Amino acid sequence: MKIRVLIVDDAPFIHEVLKSFLSRFHLEIIGHAYDGEEMVNLVMEKKPDLVFADMAMPKLNGIDATRKALDQLPSVQVIAMSSMASEHLIAEAVAAGCVDFVDKSFPLNHLTEAIDSVRARLMQVREKEVVNG
Repeated sequence: MKIRVLIVDDAPFIHEVLKSFLSRFHLEIIGHAYDGEEMVNLVMEKKPDLVFADMAMPKLNGIDATRKALDQLPSVQVIAMSSMASEHLIAEAVAAGCVDFVDKSFPLNHLTEAIDSVRARLMQVREKEVVNG
């Protein structure tokens, strides 16, 4: 199953780092956004399965962008990213609807676990859609 991914971060080099990591998982990167408003617009336009979203961005932070994106597309899975991971920020991200939180050092084992978890969740959703017609 191909997972369609949107990468959202205001730092272009993070896009490249994450793109390189994600190539190991055979994910389809369908777009890039550089601020929270652009994230919300691209979620509505491209309908990704998964969004990797920085929590500190211009125009609209990742917490608020996640809420707005999920209002528009409740099925999208959002993995929060930050280089300043605190318990408070992680709790805020989860409360906003993020399914996981990844430190921007991108530890491969955590990234693998997060992607595997999203893949399993998406498979369950798609199986229910098939059964329910």
